[in-house]
Amino acid sequence: MSQNIFRKQQISIQVYDDNIVDGDIVHVYLNGKLVRANVPLLKYPGITIPLTLQASASLPTKVNKLTLLAAYGGTAFTEVFKVTPGISIATANAGSIVRGGPKLDVYPKAINIMDLPPVFFDSVTVGRYSDAANIGLELVCYDPFSVAQKQSTKHAIDALAGVPDTKGRVHKNRIVTIDRLGTNARRYLSTKGYPKITGNDNDEYPPAIFKENNGSAHVRSILLNDNRSFGGYLGSVLSGTNALSPLYPLYKNGDQVELTVAPRSLVKGYPLYCKNAW
Repeated sequence: MSQNIFRKQQISIQVYDDNIVDGDIVHVYLNGKLVRANVPLLKYPGITIPLTLQASASLPTKVNKLTLLAAYGGTAFTEVFKVTPGISIATANAGSIVRGGPKLDVYPKAINIMDLPPVFFDSVTVGRYSDAANIGLELVCYDPFSVAQKQSTKHAIDALAGVPDTKGRVHKNRIVTIDRLGTNARRYLSTKGYPKITGNDNDEYPPAIFKENNGSAHVRSILLNDNRSFGGYLGSVLSGTNALSPLYPLYKNGDQVELTVAPRSLVKGYPLYCKNAW
C-alpha cells in the first residue's frame, strides 16, 4: 500500500543527511530508474529533486517506489527523504495527507509536508539500496462490484483500454486535474452531437469536472440512474462530504487524482484506498 499519498503528480523530495555531514553521496531512483546521480547528503533542507509520479495502474508494483543507492560514504549512514507538494512547500492540501504504516495515521489538516513526519528514514551501507518509500496519487475508484454503477464502470474500463466511442474518440487519461469552473462548458462540448436516448445519460470519461476531459471526452449512452449514481459518489468524494471520508479535506481546483478500476474500501475514513490498487 502507498505510504504517502498526494494530490499532485509533480512533487519534490528533499534529500539530506540526518546525521553528521561527512561527504556521503547517493543516487536517487524512482520505479527502478535513475532520477539523479551523485547527490551529496548535506545539512537539512539538503538537495531538492523534482519527481513525476506515474499512474499506479501502469506499474507492476501498483505503487511508485522511491529508493536510494548508497554511492559513497562511511560504513553506514542515515538519510532522510522529505516530500513537498509540487515545487512549493506552501501549497495548501496538495501534499501528503495520509501517511501509511501499521495504524494508517491520518493528518487531515496538513497544509504542507513540513507539518508531517519525514517520509523516509533508512541506514544503508555503501553499494546497497535503501528500502523503498511507497508514494502515489490519491485514487478515485470505479468499482467493478458496484451494481448501481455497473455501466459507468464498464465505460471507464473500455475507455482506459483504448476502445473508441461511437465518434471514434479515444481517451485513456488516468491522472486528471480538478477544474470545477470549466465543468459545464466541457460537458456541453463533449456531449454535443451525441444522440439522447430516453432513460439514459451521455456519460463522459473522464468526467467533465476534470480538465483533461477537454470538451472531447469519450462518450457513451448509459442508464440515467447508473450515471448519476457514480456522479453523486464522485461529487461527494471531491467535496469532502462523503460519509466514509470525514477526515479528508476538500479537493481544490488544480488538485490531481488517479482514476482507476478497483473495489472501494469500506473501512470508515479511507474510501480512497481502492482495494488491490496500491
